[in-house]
Amino acid sequence: MRNEVDHGIESPEKRERTGKPALGRLQLSACHEGGNVILDITEDGRGLNGELIRRKAVEKGLINADEALTPEQMRSLIFLPGFSTAAKITDISGRGVGLDVVKQNIEKLNGSITVDSVPGQGTRFRIQLPLTLAILDGPTVRVGSEVFILSMLSVVESFRPKANDVVRVVGQRDMIMVRGNSIPLIRLHDVLGINGQTTDPCEGLVVMVEHLQQRVGLLVDDLLGQVQAVMKSLDRNYRKVEGLSGATVLGNGAIALILDVPGLVHLSRSC
Repeated sequence: MRNEVDHGIESPEKRERTGKPALGRLQLSACHEGGNVILDITEDGRGLNGELIRRKAVEKGLINADEALTPEQMRSLIFLPGFSTAAKITDISGRGVGLDVVKQNIEKLNGSITVDSVPGQGTRFRIQLPLTLAILDGPTVRVGSEVFILSMLSVVESFRPKANDVVRVVGQRDMIMVRGNSIPLIRLHDVLGINGQTTDPCEGLVVMVEHLQQRVGLLVDDLLGQVQAVMKSLDRNYRKVEGLSGATVLGNGAIALILDVPGLVHLSRSC
């Protein structure tokens, strides 16, 4: 964030000359996706200067003057120890000892950091960290004899639709009408390959969830309550399973799997 404020965002005068608002924008956002926490730090500044980065890398002997680099390789140079394109040292940044340390500590946590930049438009740093030992707050649902947990951050509401709210489209997924809007219905028993108690949404419950402004309905047999759970990564302890982001041990000693909404949406498209 120090680098983006100091190096990325231009002075008000320079921003106005290029048609930008005088006030720069730095945005920090976080979400969980699959078995990971995603942190994005984005600003609307000048973007990375590829030619300047290349020139500094050649001066330091990191690359040859005639060496061909992809844009991704060029951007990765800023994470090397001691690398800096700063013309002067400031109280905010410019010492050239920051991003390599950030990268090392993220990798110690089995995470990763990437950077995307568009000249004149801004830069985004994305940090991806595993959800191991992350605390999840959300409802527990039952499908057949299995118990699953959803993140409260993705849950909008739960309801039992009426018969005239279910729109069946031949060759496509069923849709549920909610206050005049239609949302796709995902039958969890079909997507996860387990035996459900009911296949009729009018007899079960539909949990409406949202991801990236897209809403879908998940058909479950029952809503059991709400828990706070310590997440264990499936990637580290077993293997990656699409549609699931982790697992936890409930208070009664039973194992509950944690549902991954983006993965479920992707799986449902192939069912």
